[in-house]
Amino acid sequence: MHISQHTQRKEHKQKCNTNRGGKIALEQIKSNGYYKPYLLRQKAIILLGINFNEESRMIDNWDYEIHEEHLEE
Repeated sequence: MHISQHTQRKEHKQKCNTNRGGKIALEQIKSNGYYKPYLLRQKAIILLGINFNEESRMIDNWDYEIHEEHLEE
């Protein structure tokens, strides 16, 4: 599942996996370039990989990165 959230200062790109790990979800966001269409908006982009545990039906780990190198000063 992919989720996009937009605020005045930030763009959030989220990828949710089941039983695969937050780090893997984060790598999928980066390798598939899901954040690239938002680079021209001049906002920080937060990439968030979330893993849901199928057995407990809860988030069991997550990982994130903040991309700001595209911002003009």
